Amino acid sequence: MGGMDGNDLAHGSGQARGARVSAEVQATPVVQTSVGTVEGTVRDGVAQFLGIPYGSPPVGELRFRPPEPAPPWGGIRSATTYGPSSYPTLTDADREYFPNSRLWSVYAGYDASIPFHEDCLRLNVWTSAGGTSNRPVLVWLHGGGFSWGSGSSPLTTGDRLARDHGLVVVTVNHRLGVLGYLHVDGEDDSAIAGLLDLRLALEWVRDNIAAFGGDPHNVTIAGHSGGASKVACLLALPAARGLFQRAIIMSGVVTLRSMTLEEAQIQADALWGKAGLPTGDIGALRRMPAAELCRVAGGLRFRPAVGEPGMPVHPFDDAAAPSASGIPLLTGVAKDDAATFKWDSDPSFAGIGEAELHRRVLGLPGVTGAVHARTLIDHARAQRPGATSARLLVDISTRGLRERTERMLELKDAQSPAAIWDYEFAHDIVMPAETAFAGEPMAPHGAELPFMFDLPGHEWLVGAGPAREVLSRVMSGYWSNFVRTGDPNGAGLPPWDQWTAEIPRIQLLT
Repeated sequence: MGGMDGNDLAHGSGQARGARVSAEVQATPVVQTSVGTVEGTVRDGVAQFLGIPYGSPPVGELRFRPPEPAPPWGGIRSATTYGPSSYPTLTDADREYFPNSRLWSVYAGYDASIPFHEDCLRLNVWTSAGGTSNRPVLVWLHGGGFSWGSGSSPLTTGDRLARDHGLVVVTVNHRLGVLGYLHVDGEDDSAIAGLLDLRLALEWVRDNIAAFGGDPHNVTIAGHSGGASKVACLLALPAARGLFQRAIIMSGVVTLRSMTLEEAQIQADALWGKAGLPTGDIGALRRMPAAELCRVAGGLRFRPAVGEPGMPVHPFDDAAAPSASGIPLLTGVAKDDAATFKWDSDPSFAGIGEAELHRRVLGLPGVTGAVHARTLIDHARAQRPGATSARLLVDISTRGLRERTERMLELKDAQSPAAIWDYEFAHDIVMPAETAFAGEPMAPHGAELPFMFDLPGHEWLVGAGPAREVLSRVMSGYWSNFVRTGDPNGAGLPPWDQWTAEIPRIQLLT
């Protein structure tokens, strides 16, 4: 496998490991991977390669099964446009987000020019066109739960991190919803097929990233929201051991994002009923067009199932795979994290009353009953006198996310002595007019992504003024340092103290 040079952006040994990236870069960089040659583009000093296949199309008999590596191809394959996104399987709540929420649509990376297809096992690479070899690698796993999303969101492109921070950035598409997480009797690991896609992508990184200037032995996996949950699940996969050295979990409720095999079976049984098929007729499901299958499965929630051979335990159980221990972790939440869920796209939510507040709090994870719900409401009201019921619900929900994050850190700390870094993103933006909190200053779920990726130009999300540029420099610096060394601290940045169970320090990012 060659690296990039002259016309072909490939100088060096002709082997992927140790291949160098030339400073003499032309507009059509070419890289030889383990299965074929790809041609990308250069823009502003960054070589980007989009839509590279890392797995065989999981169609026909391969549907619901663990992925297989991409077959070799001849000639030069164009890698200048994003590959297809997985068909989503939208829950009832998801269907409420998309019609009105600008953030959810941009966050998902859905664009009319990018099709949905089962042939979605594609990844994207950004690398400095004139960089050195053995640069640290960031593998970004998109959010959207396990139901929707893509690696083509404009909020998470890797060009600035590659050019200005010396990283090689990879984003990944993989199977979602029913296509990635349906439990099928007699098919080992069908309920974690989407996670196994990600493992296969990491194997591709191990085997090929040196040809793009990256160090296959210095890889950080990272994700936000559902992507963070995928990171946590990869920590539990024994077969993923050694494929990454660090992890970043941003606003991820990892303790709530997996299912038991029994729960997975209930979802599968419900699907048979909705499809009007005899229980267990997997052949009929494999013959159903993917778009129709995902439509029929809509309203059901498919997640990875703990207990599959490939993921026997939860990532932070004492019995978890060795890959879950010894991995430095950077994690945190946003100050008003809960403000971005379906309430942001429903302006009528602003007017909910006390009874509706109590009903919704009663349904939150970890709330044990009416007395507990009332206690949480009273405490939130004492902290924010005069607040609306909608604002109190955001506070209560976000506090629950923070508490579950702290519990995750306690489990991680007890598991191994690896370093932990915790943050709270508290940079307020003015909430858009179409939301329930129009005009209010808040730091909602997802608002930190442009700062992490050093993309402060998204004014509608990050706000205006010089403060956004400063925070973008600081956050992208912290995250890049962590990817490079496992420690976010570095020259020109405010000190960040490590989190420990004895002194649980949190870095405030404003």
